[in-house]
Amino acid sequence: MFHLVMAQWKKTKHTIIRPMIFCLPIVYSFLISFYYTFTQVVSTEEKIIFFFLLLSIAVLFFSAIIVSFFIQLDKNASNFGNELRIGISRRKLITSKILFFVVLILTVEFVALLVFTFLEFFFQMDLVSVITMGLFLFTSIVLL
Repeated sequence: MFHLVMAQWKKTKHTIIRPMIFCLPIVYSFLISFYYTFTQVVSTEEKIIFFFLLLSIAVLFFSAIIVSFFIQLDKNASNFGNELRIGISRRKLITSKILFFVVLILTVEFVALLVFTFLEFFFQMDLVSVITMGLFLFTSIVLL
C-alpha cells in the first residue's frame, strides 16, 4: 500500500501541486497573522477559533482544487487506461488515493499551524497564545 501512495506522490513531480502544498498554507498563515497585528482581537481563544475556522474552509477549497488537478493528471496520462490495466485491484488504487489525499490535507494543516505558531511567537510575543498553539501543534503531530 505504501508503494501505491508513493506512486500517487510521484505523479505530482512536475506539476503545480507540490508548490501549492507548501506555499498556500504559508501564505494563509502570513495573512491571518498580519490580520491579527493590525486588529484588536479580544482573546486568545477567539484567535484560535478564527484561525481554525478559516483554515477548515480554506482546506476544503484547497482539496477541491487538488483533486481536480489530480484527476486531470490521470486523464491526460492515458484517459484513465493505466489505472484500469495496471493489474492491481481498484479497491487498493482508490484506497491509496484516499490515503494520499488525507496525508496531503494533514500536511497542509500542519504547515499552516507550524508557520502560524512561529509568526505568533515572533510578532505577537503573547506567551499564552504561543503555548496554546504549541499544544495544538503537538496534538496534530501526535495525530499524524
